[in-house]
Amino acid sequence: MLSLVPQICVLAAEESRCRDSIKLVWEAPAAQDLCLYVNDRDDPLTCWHAQTRGEHHYQADTEESLHFHLRPESGAAPKASALFAVVRETSQYRQRRRNPWSFF
Repeated sequence: MLSLVPQICVLAAEESRCRDSIKLVWEAPAAQDLCLYVNDRDDPLTCWHAQTRGEHHYQADTEESLHFHLRPESGAAPKASALFAVVRETSQYRQRRRNPWSFF
């Protein structure tokens, strides 16, 4: 299982990049050799050997969402994945639900 905190970055209208520190933690029932990758890059962020748990801090500076994958260094299929979503604030003005003259 791979989890990350925070999972989302909300950009205000005047912001173009998300700059945030992401904490990634994984756990497995048995000891494994695993590496952490971001998006589809070939080089791993870090690797663990014969471990059942791992933690990594990643400094994000991105305009787009990031996909993290945990897989063996050999390039096999991912064992787990997690998404760090970058979303842009779209509505600058919200419509009021009540009339301004309503007392309740």
